[in-house]
Amino acid sequence: MAAEHRGRIGEAVAFSKRWRRFIAGAAAHLLTPPEPLPCRTGWVGVQLCHPGNQDSLVFVFRLGNAGAMPKIVPAGLAPARRYRVRAGFGRTEMSATIRDLHRDGLPLTDRLAGAGGAEVYVVEKGLCSATGTI
Repeated sequence: MAAEHRGRIGEAVAFSKRWRRFIAGAAAHLLTPPEPLPCRTGWVGVQLCHPGNQDSLVFVFRLGNAGAMPKIVPAGLAPARRYRVRAGFGRTEMSATIRDLHRDGLPLTDRLAGAGGAEVYVVEKGLCSATGTI
């Protein structure tokens, strides 16, 4: 096994350990329109939220023959708060308000470039209001 693959597996294991309790108690919300089960094309976005916690995990999957990525916006975020959005186990990070996310959606990453691509986004509450910085 190549060192690159071992590194990616290590990232996935560390991510799973960090978020396993959150995932076990989370509610899932579909962020893309539902499709019939046999449909194997398009995009799927699922948000995991934990009651009493403003953080979310958003999983985005690109199925076969998908067109451009739709605007995927996490639900239930506070409008006056700034959020830290991390993609790909923390490789890509940005600061955004709900207004930014409604305008732009989550960022497209290299992992979503081809059919069968997948990405996880961590949306965490920032440290202060939208008028400040994280």
